[in-house]
Amino acid sequence: MKTKIFTLLFAAVASTGTMCASGILIGDLCYNLNTSLQTAEVTKNEDLISRNNYVNIEGAVVIPSSIEYESVTYTVTGIGENAFVDCIGMTSITIPGTVQIIGKWAFSNCTGLTSATLQEGVENIGVNAFRECTSLASVNIPNSVTKIESSAFYHCRSLTSINIPDGITSIEKQTFNGCTSLRTLSIPTSVTSIGEYAFGQCGFISMTFPNSVTIIDKAVFWKCASLTEITIHSGITEIKDIAFKECTNLTTIYNYRTTPPNAYSNTFDGVNKSSCKLYVPNSSVNLYQNTAVWRDFNNIETIEDVMAIDEIKTCDTHEQKIIRDGQVFIEHGDKTYTLQGAEVK
Repeated sequence: MKTKIFTLLFAAVASTGTMCASGILIGDLCYNLNTSLQTAEVTKNEDLISRNNYVNIEGAVVIPSSIEYESVTYTVTGIGENAFVDCIGMTSITIPGTVQIIGKWAFSNCTGLTSATLQEGVENIGVNAFRECTSLASVNIPNSVTKIESSAFYHCRSLTSINIPDGITSIEKQTFNGCTSLRTLSIPTSVTSIGEYAFGQCGFISMTFPNSVTIIDKAVFWKCASLTEITIHSGITEIKDIAFKECTNLTTIYNYRTTPPNAYSNTFDGVNKSSCKLYVPNSSVNLYQNTAVWRDFNNIETIEDVMAIDEIKTCDTHEQKIIRDGQVFIEHGDKTYTLQGAEVK
């Protein structure tokens, strides 16, 4: 297939434009114009009868930062709801920093989309914005983004890593649910809450919660079958129902809270509690052994015993033990690993 590249290279795209059902068609895109503010929003092309919105677009798409209509320059500040839904021919999207909001469902079911670049200035990624973009492997999210709404990357199963900016305070429910290839994620300390099913079925091997998070919500790591290790800091007060349901390969839990966090009978459903090791503070071993849910773990050991290891020898190379935020890591060269060998990014 011959690839068309819909790239707009100039700061302003000038056109007389033609009317379409949803606004003004300039070049290949439709816009809603706000004449008083001189701003424009990319919108869906409702004139197209086909199920696939913008059915003729193929290849790379670059949204312009401004357009010109009837000798007036309009700044492009938004991508509207459902703007590119089902645009299966699009392979990449670049969004300029003039765009503040990416609307609900804007790129949902763009199954050919492999990369998305959001430039500094974008602030909000809407509900289901990239839902079911099953080929999306790379997303650049700038520090200007302060809100990623629920299910924004739902079932983006080709996504392997993503950066969460420091300005994000909440990871909404189902944001990354079904991102089965997602291996790497660093949660900034600005995040204070993580919603239900936020990381369901993700491909994480290990996870450490930032100190800013105090509650692990319902089904946050539901069916994360690759997860082998979790670290629970001392500020976690509650782990809700089915939070780690069907995490069948979970083998190690480091729990730094002296008082057992409140947990539910089904919090760890599907976890092999006979083989999974639970490490807790030395002074709290008896308390965990006599507290509902936690007492179901057959191997409750002390974190202090793990921290007593000063040096580990692997393949004739000595690694250095380090303690960071009360947790034990192994430093080898310029890389850092958990005690189970998972690299810490």
